Amino acid sequence: MCATIKPYMMARIVNLKNFFYKYPAPQDAKADLVFRLHDDNIADNDGYWHLCVSDDGIELEKVEQSSESVEISIQQLSKIFMVAQTATGLARRGQIIATAEEAAELDSVRVKQSPSLVDYF
Repeated sequence: MCATIKPYMMARIVNLKNFFYKYPAPQDAKADLVFRLHDDNIADNDGYWHLCVSDDGIELEKVEQSSESVEISIQQLSKIFMVAQTATGLARRGQIIATAEEAAELDSVRVKQSPSLVDYF
């Protein structure tokens, strides 16, 4: 008999601005980059965003189009910030468009713990 894994849960960022407002970024996180977020289902999320993380916390603002930006879908961004995968790994596999430095900046903002989805009470 062979064991199989059947994933049955999914996580997704719904309100991008509110998600980052409450996100517990690590103390040493530093980032200052623009990313083009693709979200086919929630128009408020779709567009260009400026992410700035400093000692003062996380600031996320929607900005006008930028030629220098990371290209990422809401699904891939959810994977990064819900700690399922790294931006570096996604960029290396061509699943996001980012330089090594940009991917490292995104990774510096991720919390450093394993994800868990608990489906019992």
